[in-house]
Amino acid sequence: MSKILIICTNVFGYNGIAAVILNEYKAFDKKKMQIDLLCINEPSEEIKEMLEKNNSKLYIVERNSSPLKYMKNIKKIMKENAYDVVHIHGNSATMAVELMAAKKAGVKVRIPHCHNTTSDHMKVHKLLKPFFNKYYTHGFACGTNAGKWLYGDKEFVVINNGIDTTRFTYNKEYRNEIRKEYNVEDKFVVGHVGVFNYQKNHEKLIEIFDKLNKENGNSVLMLIGEGENKEKIEALVKEKELDEQVIFIGTTDDVHKYMNAFDVIALPSRFEGLPVVLIEAQCTGLHCVASKAVPVEADVTGLVEFADCEDGVDAFVNAINQFNVNDVDRECVAVESSKTIELKGYSIWDIGSRIQQLYENYIEESK
Repeated sequence: MSKILIICTNVFGYNGIAAVILNEYKAFDKKKMQIDLLCINEPSEEIKEMLEKNNSKLYIVERNSSPLKYMKNIKKIMKENAYDVVHIHGNSATMAVELMAAKKAGVKVRIPHCHNTTSDHMKVHKLLKPFFNKYYTHGFACGTNAGKWLYGDKEFVVINNGIDTTRFTYNKEYRNEIRKEYNVEDKFVVGHVGVFNYQKNHEKLIEIFDKLNKENGNSVLMLIGEGENKEKIEALVKEKELDEQVIFIGTTDDVHKYMNAFDVIALPSRFEGLPVVLIEAQCTGLHCVASKAVPVEADVTGLVEFADCEDGVDAFVNAINQFNVNDVDRECVAVESSKTIELKGYSIWDIGSRIQQLYENYIEESK
């Protein structure tokens, strides 16, 4: 049986990369391959139980305080377990650390998987890029832009950010349940799902919503997520006297329920690879408004409107406002969207099967 080690170089929590890893893991045929996971922080008990149930090993190795110690520790894990493939999820050439460890441990198939189009650590990225280029054997990326950013003119494989289309279907009961819980049954609900950080651009989102609220006082904004900038955004909301209109949900395992409750989702990100949240939203029949920093390939179903939010917020507000209508047959839209998403290769089951086939091909080629 082939042995695969999947590594998450980012914090493993309520974020896009973790969602992609978990979706792919669920879709893998664990009877064909031993699939293990290495994280830089402790995942939830639910994830631990899922891994244990499938006889998958979990390694937790702290990364940031001492990269050399981290590299030594993961090299030991890789060597002792004789992995055939190491599949590393991250955003930049800093994945060179894992690639070097894998090379030294004798792992023949070393796959970085890029999920973004820039890095928060550009100096380190540039410094490690030659080592990155030297030690990877096959490149994966969430989209064309992300692949070109990390691999340049070299060959790479686009792996769509797959979702469980059976989970992200339109459900009127979920919609009514959430809207009743937050007393927003008759409101125009704008939603956002994402970590509170620089990339997700919450400051701009609050600016957008402030103008929207002045034009349409019947609006509310629901924010799902946690992160380093949350307190700053809470203070901004208070400063603009939007306390009653902006609802901080925190993290939740029920994102699919909230998406059913939203009337539109807004994503004014500064940069993105290919946000899985937009694929999930479209599957529920939800209209989306995204910044022009989001790749156009994220519009799988025609439900995504792209708007400029760099030189003001008017275009973004106008794009959101056009979905403040009551005659949308959401259930019908969701059924068609789900079919389209599956046809275009965004079902986790198809993607899981494809990745495992690539693993097998690469292992065979490396012999």
